[in-house]
Amino acid sequence: MTIIHNIINQLASGKKQWIIATVVLGGLSLPTTMAQSPWNVSIGVQASSTELRSDESLIENDQSLRGGLNLGVGYALNERWSLHSGVGIGYLKNNTGLLNFSGKQNTVDIEGDAFEFRYTLTGYSENQRYTVVSIPLAVQYETAGATRFYARAGANYNIFVTSEAKAKANSLITTGFFEHLNAELEGPKFAGFGTFEDNTFAKEDIDIKNAINAILELGIKQSVAPNHWLYLGIFVETGLNNLLKSNGEGLLQYNRENPTDFQVNPSLNATDLSSGNAFLKDAKFRSFGLKFWYSFNF
Repeated sequence: MTIIHNIINQLASGKKQWIIATVVLGGLSLPTTMAQSPWNVSIGVQASSTELRSDESLIENDQSLRGGLNLGVGYALNERWSLHSGVGIGYLKNNTGLLNFSGKQNTVDIEGDAFEFRYTLTGYSENQRYTVVSIPLAVQYETAGATRFYARAGANYNIFVTSEAKAKANSLITTGFFEHLNAELEGPKFAGFGTFEDNTFAKEDIDIKNAINAILELGIKQSVAPNHWLYLGIFVETGLNNLLKSNGEGLLQYNRENPTDFQVNPSLNATDLSSGNAFLKDAKFRSFGLKFWYSFNF
């Protein structure tokens, strides 16, 4: 009986040891399992050179700068492929201008008399500023190792939260043609007719459509700690839809209540009333630049 009792005690002791070993091994494997989560979050910044491009345009556009902050979330499908989304906020400015432009507008004066408002702008320019919220959706492929090459492709949906333009002109010459008088008046200035130098016009809101842009990004992904990575990439972005909302009005508006306070219609919304053509046609934002990211699994 003593021999049998000893065997039972050894088995019981062995069972305890097995349970303890299982708990310890399970505890050791838990961080590894968590570290292999397919989800990651990221924060990054970007800077780019941006241009408002149009196939046909009456106005010139300059290259301008765009900066932004991005928050992202990713999901790994496997060791090579992953899906990415998030939200970004950016600031964009765009400069446009033209040397000379002559336009006209049918309107009425403060006394209700109909006339044709005629004007010539010299050295006209607009400073356009936008605040944009972007929602990306992209797929990424990467190589293996501590230092990896990656490629990301997808699209951004860009919401213009604010969009405004401030314009100026070196010179503005205005006249009024009154058909019932068969006369073109070059004055007086208080009626809005004459030569006006160094004009700065009031800031105006731009009516613009939200943008859908295709984006391609290439770069290097460097491990800085287990499941912590730094990204450095270059990207190109091109618009897929037309941003214009033409309102059918001319570039310059006659102000009946205050004739010397001329109002500008932003070029993205303006029409050349002489020809009926919009100042821009099929306008899209295009840009290229750098992105810097930090990401980690959770």
